[in-house]
Amino acid sequence: MLTAVHSELRSKQSRERNIVIIGLCRSNTIQDKDLVLKLLFEELGFVDVSIIQCKRLGQSLTTGEGRPQPFRIILQSAVVARDILATARSLRQSTDDHIRTNVFINPDLTESEAVKRPTTCVAHGVVHVRGMRPLFNSL
Repeated sequence: MLTAVHSELRSKQSRERNIVIIGLCRSNTIQDKDLVLKLLFEELGFVDVSIIQCKRLGQSLTTGEGRPQPFRIILQSAVVARDILATARSLRQSTDDHIRTNVFINPDLTESEAVKRPTTCVAHGVVHVRGMRPLFNSL
């Protein structure tokens, strides 16, 4: 039990400087790292972000259909990651329709954190919360 707690703590600490970007499409002309830097600069105003690693998660899609693979971004510091996460909500005001509706920046959670974190999705007047039956919203 104690080993599992230490392992979870180490994993959480190593993920503090990571972010996960969902919905950012692949480009044929721009490297993934440069694509992320462009998003962070143009949409959130971050200049001189030091990215240590930029990796696509999951299986690569061979066709143009489906959702784009999420990115795991490892940044130089946890402070920069927290600053990006704090301003990520401003993506909802983007002038780019795709970014405004499809691109999300989230913390890189451990498996146990992801299970504990409630996720809410409002679609067509119905509120879905992970692990619960849909609730009808009074919208």
